Amino acid sequence: MALFKKKKESTDLIIRRNSPLVGICSYLLTAPGAMLYALEHGKTPIVDLQTLPNYYLLPEEVGKVNAWEYFFEQPCGKSLSDADPHAEILDGMNTVRPDDHMEFLTNEGLLAFWRDFFKKYIRFQPDAKLFIDTTCDTIFQHADRSRTIGVLCRGTEYAKMKFHGHPAQPDADEIFRYLDAHSDDWDHVFLATEDLEILEDFRNRLGDRLLYCEGNRIEKYDTGALADYVRDKKWNLRQLGLDYLAAMYCLSRCGTMLAGRTSGSVAATLWAEPSQKAIFYNLGRYGMDETYAEEGRKLLREQHLRD
Repeated sequence: MALFKKKKESTDLIIRRNSPLVGICSYLLTAPGAMLYALEHGKTPIVDLQTLPNYYLLPEEVGKVNAWEYFFEQPCGKSLSDADPHAEILDGMNTVRPDDHMEFLTNEGLLAFWRDFFKKYIRFQPDAKLFIDTTCDTIFQHADRSRTIGVLCRGTEYAKMKFHGHPAQPDADEIFRYLDAHSDDWDHVFLATEDLEILEDFRNRLGDRLLYCEGNRIEKYDTGALADYVRDKKWNLRQLGLDYLAAMYCLSRCGTMLAGRTSGSVAATLWAEPSQKAIFYNLGRYGMDETYAEEGRKLLREQHLRD
């Protein structure tokens, strides 16, 4: 008879990431990779946005509230309170997962795989789904979605801080070069932005052809973490996340999407139908090659003017 029993391996896998400053769509690019790993290894994935500080929890809520369940159901229906305390923990960063590389965004097979995965495992919590569906219905009630270009234009910390290695983002002028050149292809523009200055710029240029979600936006941003900014404003953090998800989901409903490469735009393309025309700006990456890419684009524009 054996003197010692081998400890039974847990069949749960907790998806937990120490990234207190990122938005919910960043988790939508990492958590699915951990979910896939769990499912392929016979484990039950459980997303944990409760144990560690994150963008959507006040300090007194950490350890008590799972912010994932503000927005989404658990992938296999099992909650963190029912998880095995000895479960494996994985953040999903170094897994096979969706990402913002052009190699992923132009791979039809991978896009089809992850779109199907999102339908099965990234399911909106019922109240969140109602809010998002109602928002989208309101936005497009007088617009033909097939003749609407959805634009994502990031500002605030993304544009000013230029985080090393992140995809460089188009500014409003860059986007309007495309819109002006293809003006016969659209009747409306849906804009997703967190930056009030960018919204006002688009409103001034487009008037009633502009569609956008209502909600809080960042005004007069200088520097620092957005998480600190929104807490100083005492905004409702769950509502902030819902507004963000609703804007990304509206992007996914447009006939065409024109966007920089961000977690939000990648999530939007995975919610979109394959028929959507997705145009992602490939402007290099901050601190790596974006200045050379910009210099090259200026040369191309000068050559086009000469021709």
